Amino acid sequence: MVVSPSFQDKYVDYLIKELKLKVDEFKDLETIYIGGGTPSVLKLSILEKLFVELHNKINFSKIKEFTIEANPADVTIDFINLIKKYKVNRISLGVESLDKKKLLLLNRKHNKKQVINALKLLKENNINNINVDLIYGLNNESFNVIKKDIKTLKKYVTHFSCYNLILEEKTILYKLKEKGLFKELSEGKEKKIYYKIIKLLERNGFRQYEVSNFALDSFASLHNLIYWDFNYYSAIGASASSFISKSRKTNINNINLYYEGIDNNKLIYSLVEELKEEDEIKEFIMMGLRKIDGIDLDEFKERFNIDFMEKYPFTRNLIDKGVLNINKSSLKVARSALFVMNEILVYYM
Repeated sequence: MVVSPSFQDKYVDYLIKELKLKVDEFKDLETIYIGGGTPSVLKLSILEKLFVELHNKINFSKIKEFTIEANPADVTIDFINLIKKYKVNRISLGVESLDKKKLLLLNRKHNKKQVINALKLLKENNINNINVDLIYGLNNESFNVIKKDIKTLKKYVTHFSCYNLILEEKTILYKLKEKGLFKELSEGKEKKIYYKIIKLLERNGFRQYEVSNFALDSFASLHNLIYWDFNYYSAIGASASSFISKSRKTNINNINLYYEGIDNNKLIYSLVEELKEEDEIKEFIMMGLRKIDGIDLDEFKERFNIDFMEKYPFTRNLIDKGVLNINKSSLKVARSALFVMNEILVYYM
């Protein structure tokens, strides 16, 4: 969808207004992530206006990682010069695939040449912390398709995020599925591809540190680890969710209502949820077990004043069945069970 410069300009103005309303929440930031859409489509002058205000309101001496999402076609020398000027040090590139047929199915507008050109330009200009997103699980897809992508991309990137295809309503693929023109890959085939991806990436030095994420040494996403470690975070923008002091709030997704709330110095939320301790415990487990290193049982006890094994005695059975592993104070999902992680998490929900 093409968004007019006037809309972009107004939206960024309101992001800045919300930033000012929430400035106290950002005083101890260590990571910044601009995404949840594709910010690289913004006119550079409008994007720069946002960068200026971020630097005015946030103490950048504490920032360890500053990520921006980008489309391959948006990566130009002017874009790179701008993000470097404002200390962006990590790029997440929405690649999905390099395969022509697959990109067509996914309704992505870029091609392999644009992706490679973007990656080369980033590397030539000393942007070396680069993530690419890849999708697998399309109908009749073989492992060779994603294997070829990984072999091409590995020389340029430090991080891979590999996700299986999830059909969402109102997407082209979902409509094709309803008409019987598209089928998802069978679970058995998808599982085989998943484990082959893990082995291939590990052979090339990319350690799996979360169920879908792989990084070279020291290049794990510090920002995403905030979520998986179940720490607090704040966000701005329509539909943005924040989690501060046991309170989760999600901004309204209606743009006009979003503007109206900010104009009245009172944000309008689609969700306000005060987490009870039991909810916190469940989310700590749900997010923590996504990590390959799992959850620290000593940290769990210190945080909630509860012994994990006493609260969840059935955990011993899951360990005996080989779906969970325990090593000293670390409890994690066994590699053989990563693909069915959701079935394991149900026990703790």
